[in-house]
Amino acid sequence: MTVHDSLVALMPRRLLAELKAQGVRRHFADGQVIHTQRTVSVGLSIVLKGRVCFGLYTESGDYYLTAILGNGHCFGEATLFADRPRAYHADAFGDTEILSLTQRQFDRIYKREPRFARAVTATVTQRLYEALDFSDDLRHRSVEQQIVRLLSRVQRLGGFSDGALPMRQQDLAFSLGVSRARICQALDRL
Repeated sequence: MTVHDSLVALMPRRLLAELKAQGVRRHFADGQVIHTQRTVSVGLSIVLKGRVCFGLYTESGDYYLTAILGNGHCFGEATLFADRPRAYHADAFGDTEILSLTQRQFDRIYKREPRFARAVTATVTQRLYEALDFSDDLRHRSVEQQIVRLLSRVQRLGGFSDGALPMRQQDLAFSLGVSRARICQALDRL
């Protein structure tokens, strides 16, 4: 296991086949809404194909992309373990297929399958580590270093191999808590 592993990569194929048999597959076209911020829908979602963009809308209606998850990655853990609503707005990026497990389906498999429980726990732990690492970056690294590390995370988790990422300067500025002008200056230096 590495910090790059997705939930699907951490599970045996037999277990993924069982999840597919128990859950519901949903297809989304590019840009289609998967769920909105603050939605109260409990369950785990696994990206089987495509990518999911996560972002926030501000009070003024501006949208900021904050993360992208690609094939094999999951989301919705906070709804299962912390009884929290969806923290971000989620849209399909490209043709996307999501496997959804309800709380009941998740609990049944989680309790019965130690390898699934371990894979989910490892995934949540990896996310916590990434968040702590990001927080440390904000306190101790230059804006240039923060940009490189943030884009590297987006590239890795989103499964982008061609180097082109759909993040705008204002997305970077929002994510890093600096002005767009500061991002522009840092990108010029990079």
